[in-house]
Amino acid sequence: MSLKSAYGEYPGSGARSEPPFTTLTATFKDTIDYIFYEHDKLSVHQVMLLPDEKTLLAENPALPSAKRPSDHLPLKCTFRFN
Repeated sequence: MSLKSAYGEYPGSGARSEPPFTTLTATFKDTIDYIFYEHDKLSVHQVMLLPDEKTLLAENPALPSAKRPSDHLPLKCTFRFN
């Protein structure tokens, strides 16, 4: 299998890079969640935009919070068959 990361390959993101973080707690911030796909069979059509750190910190100092019940941000994308 030849796997790539959907967020890392999405052309609409401009720089084609992973999100700066997918989890944000009081003591830890990093990208640890991915959606992998077989790039020879699928193409990334769209990814869900993630909130930036400023937005999240304005809501609460860390995840989870009343608005976001997990310490991980949800990832979502749609694919097209090649």
